[in-house]
Amino acid sequence: MKRLTIFLAVIFLTEIMYAQSIIGTWSSNLSINGSNLTMVIHIPDTIGGTITLDSPDQSAYGLKADKSKIIGDSIYIEITNSMLEIKGRYDCNADTIAAEFSQMGMKAPLIFRRGYTPRDREPRRQDPVTFPYHVEDIEITNEASDITLSGTLTMPAAPATAEKVVILISGSGAQNRDEEIFNHRPFLVLSDYLTRNNIAVIRYDDRGTGKSTGTHSAATTYDLSTDTEAIIEYIKTRNDLMSLPIGLIGHSEGGMIASMVAARCSDVDFVVFLAAPGVPIPQLLIKQNEDIMKSQGVPSKIISLETKHKKRIYSVITDNKLTESRKFEKATKIAEKMYLSYPEGWVDKSTIKTLSEKNAELLMSPWMNYFINYDPADYLKKITIPILAINGTNDLQVSCKENLDGIKKSLTKAGNSDCTTIALDNLNHLFQKCITGAPALYEKNEETFNENAMQIISDWINSR
Repeated sequence: MKRLTIFLAVIFLTEIMYAQSIIGTWSSNLSINGSNLTMVIHIPDTIGGTITLDSPDQSAYGLKADKSKIIGDSIYIEITNSMLEIKGRYDCNADTIAAEFSQMGMKAPLIFRRGYTPRDREPRRQDPVTFPYHVEDIEITNEASDITLSGTLTMPAAPATAEKVVILISGSGAQNRDEEIFNHRPFLVLSDYLTRNNIAVIRYDDRGTGKSTGTHSAATTYDLSTDTEAIIEYIKTRNDLMSLPIGLIGHSEGGMIASMVAARCSDVDFVVFLAAPGVPIPQLLIKQNEDIMKSQGVPSKIISLETKHKKRIYSVITDNKLTESRKFEKATKIAEKMYLSYPEGWVDKSTIKTLSEKNAELLMSPWMNYFINYDPADYLKKITIPILAINGTNDLQVSCKENLDGIKKSLTKAGNSDCTTIALDNLNHLFQKCITGAPALYEKNEETFNENAMQIISDWINSR
């Protein structure tokens, strides 16, 4: 949700015939949807090895290709769950790969050149440069999933003492402990602010990301919620933390995880929702798609067509009376009708069948299928502990009014008398001050996390 990225987490199978001349690391610049992203391909020198892709600007590394093939001077790479394809041809004279990138009907040319030199991470204005508090690397075992989570604990330095401990839970996609995206590190900035205000903070690499083990691409939102529960159990083993009230701070999908854990775990004392869903996910996705397409200048006719057909597709995916194969069949046919109804030139008509099938495959993948069938009310209506829910009025990914109203409504049904919802003017999904909220502008924004928003969070936690 938070990460409208070129890549989604995936599982890979490879079938490769090697041309020795194409082995190595290649990089190119992808310009699409107003964003410029560095794309890196690693072609291994072992038969049976796996081609991997990096998107350094999105802090995504080692993404493995579902399908890949190298025959002579031709290369083909596919990431099925992302509906992403790269088709290219190696030019031995220029030592380049001229390729075409395609995803969900969008296409862009790429020229890959040999090698890639990682840029030094440029600090953002709000990145902390001093750490006047205790910083500790920690490891937590999730025995249910047999994985190890790697994270960072920060605590106020003596003589100050922590009054609360919070767990930061990232949004969708494989995120590191800083929730790093486009060279912004919102969780690093937020944890620093909270720790300086006498709140202990644990932030962690998602499973299969950074130093955490496991496979992120195989996990549903429920699976990820067990990781948060494992951290709660870890807190209860530490003498310096076990007596502190425990809070969860969940951003976007992390808010879904926080509500799931709070609904079933009596050890949670309070929750902060950061741009968290408050309405059924199909409703959220429809609104998200409309708002983002409008920000990109997409014609209203196209937006109406997509809304009409995607409502039908989501109703198929959430129909528990249908078999998996029947859902796939119906979703594919609806997608075909949608693409066929586009104006001439909007989509390559020869690719419609393949595009529609891949769209259905994505919707039927374990994470997406679970996600679409998620209704926040199922968990929110069980939560009676103190809740703070904040969102930015310029959020195009999780619309402010609809979702804050939905959270409030569900908590009221639960009889929750300590629920605060706040709409923050002119903030986007990452809680950056902005004009439009368009995701394409996240990277260019010099603010990482609005300080007023952080003060609201800190003051609310310390006032409980």
